[in-house]
Amino acid sequence: MAMELYILSGRVMGSIDEWQRSIDDNGFPLRLSTGVPFAKVRGFLPATLNGEDTGFECNHWQVSDVLDTYRMDAPSQWVHALALRMMGRTSEVVSAYMAASAYAHGTGGAVFDCEEGKVISAQRAAEIAREIEIMAPRLEETTRK
Repeated sequence: MAMELYILSGRVMGSIDEWQRSIDDNGFPLRLSTGVPFAKVRGFLPATLNGEDTGFECNHWQVSDVLDTYRMDAPSQWVHALALRMMGRTSEVVSAYMAASAYAHGTGGAVFDCEEGKVISAQRAAEIAREIEIMAPRLEETTRK
């Protein structure tokens, strides 16, 4: 099952290096691939989480498309949207939440969680990432059964 997060913000980060600095500032064990310039990222963005290969889909979207699709009102300062999609592997979900939280934190934005149907703060997205990371071994074991 695919899951999506949208980071809604007033600005776009200038590079994956800037995004990585925000990830590092938040203390996440996530490393994004720098193989493609951030402005050209379309599709799967490889990453490592605690040294293990993972990643998630990443695409730049028009904020109006997100707001129209989900029938949301939003502050006028939200003029950019970054979409993250994960296919359900626990490492993808954790890495996407970490990346979304750091991006929102670094841009002064927020995260729209499509599963929950609500906008959450960068701080709450970080908490969710850490909660899932702690539960990951049990979730993976349950999935294998």
